Amino acid sequence: MKINDVIFSLQNEVEQLTTLSVEANDTLFFSTLKEGKWSIAEHLTHLALSLLPVNNLLKQPELMLERWGKSNRKSRELVVFLEDYKMAVATADWKAFPPFVPKSATESNDYLQQHSTTSEDKKNDFYQLTGETIKGLRDKFELDTNATKAEVANKLGQQYQLFFQLVSNLSDEHLEACQIPLPYVGLITCKEMIYFTYNHTKVHRMAIERDWL
Repeated sequence: MKINDVIFSLQNEVEQLTTLSVEANDTLFFSTLKEGKWSIAEHLTHLALSLLPVNNLLKQPELMLERWGKSNRKSRELVVFLEDYKMAVATADWKAFPPFVPKSATESNDYLQQHSTTSEDKKNDFYQLTGETIKGLRDKFELDTNATKAEVANKLGQQYQLFFQLVSNLSDEHLEACQIPLPYVGLITCKEMIYFTYNHTKVHRMAIERDWL
């Protein structure tokens, strides 16, 4: 699949997410009544948290090259990348890394532990690439008790809009050469990050439909 086709498919997933958000009433949107399941609001906040550091890096291709060097390989095709990602998480518990777990003002003391991976080696590998600052990411989009559906949806929409703008500004050379750290996997190219973002969005959209609709 060509990269423009992947971006188009991602845009379609974002549109579906937007529709789900609009159609869900406030009670359903914030509901946490299903044990072990994220609410719709938590899914959207997780996606926004995942995009925020990526967008910050996409603004600075030269910084990516400085920090992690130029990729020494060609980007994998979408199907190959997704198979490799699946294999990378096969021996783990396939939960979010702590910085990407949505934070709520009313969360229980064990919420973060319950919803984040227990793969210490994988977390340490990721932090060695990113540095310690990313550990404070959860505070950026905290779900407080006064949060509204529109606010949560708008924060996510802004991150996707920025993502689409930034990837369109990157040259083909930068898409292939610049690298970004991805949990469980390590360094991937910017083109592969587009693949991941498409699949990640789709997975969470399907989880919302399965668990809440």
